[in-house]
Amino acid sequence: MPLLRRESFDDARWLVRAPGFKACLVDAAFGEEFLADCEAALPALGYHRKNRPEYRVWAAHPGEGTPLLRSLRRVLGSRMFLSFLKKTFGGGRVSPPFAFEFLRFGEGDYLAPHSDATEGRRIQGVLYFNRDWRRRQGGLLRLTDGPRKKALAAPVAPLFNRLVLFASDRGFLHAVTPLKSAGPRYSLSFSYRQAPARGLDAVSARASAR
Repeated sequence: MPLLRRESFDDARWLVRAPGFKACLVDAAFGEEFLADCEAALPALGYHRKNRPEYRVWAAHPGEGTPLLRSLRRVLGSRMFLSFLKKTFGGGRVSPPFAFEFLRFGEGDYLAPHSDATEGRRIQGVLYFNRDWRRRQGGLLRLTDGPRKKALAAPVAPLFNRLVLFASDRGFLHAVTPLKSAGPRYSLSFSYRQAPARGLDAVSARASAR
């Protein structure tokens, strides 16, 4: 069984396609084997509470050398996935994924509008693991512009096996609305940097800089 569903990526749809910012959505993105690995690990990841005015949520990181982290790197760093990112967002190759973080939301938990444009991040991904989710439960992803916090797309429900990808840019923000049910609501976030230029690309980059 494929780890990524090519036909789903072929049917990816734009959420935002504006100057300086792009966001897209892929439903039924991954195969059952990969999803089963993630779901099996979710309850016992060792979450810690993050509680500040700008967020209230539980977070956990897959341990270095664990089967879960190897699986994440293999699938989200696969040639097909990286090629999709390059085709969708442009701007050359991206590096392998990093900054994997699982988030667990309970009732009242939220993320205020913020940007992940740190550590050289260029593209941000969010994958959801919530079966039978209803919009009335809250926990919706909102994409807004920075200065006005104006919505750039309709709020996105965190449906099972739904993947959202968007550009990391300080001028654009994202948020999660407060959870209205007991939950839990699970998601995985991960990031990509611009890959270093190499070969002829590096030569061209140096020539352009002169």
